[in-house]
Amino acid sequence: MVAQEETRRAESSEGGVDGNGAGDPGIGALFEHARSELSSLFVSLRRVAFLEWQSLQLRAIDAFFRVGFFICAVAFGLAASISAARLLVSGFRGAFQSLGASPWVCDLGGSAVALMLIFPGGILVRAILRKQLVKKVERRLEIPPKPAGEVQR
Repeated sequence: MVAQEETRRAESSEGGVDGNGAGDPGIGALFEHARSELSSLFVSLRRVAFLEWQSLQLRAIDAFFRVGFFICAVAFGLAASISAARLLVSGFRGAFQSLGASPWVCDLGGSAVALMLIFPGGILVRAILRKQLVKKVERRLEIPPKPAGEVQR
């Protein structure tokens, strides 16, 4: 590029004639230089567009697998929870049967005990998640935390 510029300057100082017979040879070289610069700019833009497209495809693939792993983890957690609840109810049923009650009382008692354990656990998990979310929002918005004695809704 520097060599082209020096050649153009040398031709303009010689006062020669360009290919069209005009008196200024620097105009043709200037147009040629502008054409080559625009050509290289176009090639660079095509490369950038290609790289951005590849980046978008990689992010889409990563997101697809991340969602797939999340779904698998949720499905495994759900299956484990259902199995654990089933075993818990069976255990309570067996415990009530060993006391000598009839089968329907065993089913009813086991279910009641399981629900008494599950509902408070769910409420506790909800409270913990809600508290974490409120803290995150307060940090993000820079809201000063409420005093310890004040009740949150």
